[in-house]
Amino acid sequence: MLIDTNQIIQLTDLRSRLSEIIDAVYQGKSFIITEKGKIKARIIPTLEKSNDVFDRIEKIATRIDKHLKKKTKVWNSVDLIRKMRQNRTKHLLKLSGITYKK
Repeated sequence: MLIDTNQIIQLTDLRSRLSEIIDAVYQGKSFIITEKGKIKARIIPTLEKSNDVFDRIEKIATRIDKHLKKKTKVWNSVDLIRKMRQNRTKHLLKLSGITYKK
């Protein structure tokens, strides 16, 4: 595979030309980032435009919210503490060999 030398950018150049390089990536170009002659990273364009990504994130968040509303049981703090104490009592009685009767 041949690499276009215009694709190779030093890390120091990336820092100074970041805005320009991001614009080029948005247009479809990809770049290889090097530091001291070694390849450190590759910047490639996303497959989707940013608006599509945000729309997908919003749809997923909506699905998660719907799922949580269906599956979530809301506990009253008093009931929760009673349930925890009852479970603790059952556990301690079981350890001592006594059956729990409510």
